[in-house]
Amino acid sequence: MSKFLVPFYVVGGGFGLLMTACVAAWIYEKTRKTLEHPRLGRLTFSSGLWTGLRHYIPAQPAVRFTLPGDKSGPDPMQVERFEQLWSALGETLERIRPHAMGEYNEIKDCDQDSELTTEISASLNESEKGFDKYWNLAEIGLQERPKGKFCWNLELEVAWDIEHSRAASLDLDGQVLNYGLSCALVVEE
Repeated sequence: MSKFLVPFYVVGGGFGLLMTACVAAWIYEKTRKTLEHPRLGRLTFSSGLWTGLRHYIPAQPAVRFTLPGDKSGPDPMQVERFEQLWSALGETLERIRPHAMGEYNEIKDCDQDSELTTEISASLNESEKGFDKYWNLAEIGLQERPKGKFCWNLELEVAWDIEHSRAASLDLDGQVLNYGLSCALVVEE
């Protein structure tokens, strides 16, 4: 491989370095461990986690999910837990909605004149479900806690703060442990 990289570097300093980086990125992408899981679809392995995509609402972007496992695949027990959470996702989001609405109600008082605040408030007047188009599930991750315990972390994108997402932590039964500002930033793709 070094026979190919040396000419790029000699050709023109910065260009050679750019080409080297591109080749390294291509090799990394080609050597990442991927598999087609019978229940979860295409998964990619990195740093002890398997990552995949699944659509919850057809018109919305896919939800990214991460599950622990080894290089052979995701842990079967965690796959079962994920499938249980996924099958009850509607009820789970119902339990999170009051937390998101509470946050929105706190900030709307500070920003009553904005078009978005007026629009969200009008949707809320129609029904609580009208609120759902202003916060979207973006990611689900199963995280190991101390003493071998696990909890779910759901990342939600909210319309009233386009720069930051929100996180809801849930126990394995789907009960909300906490909800708040996430350290994750929303990145447009």
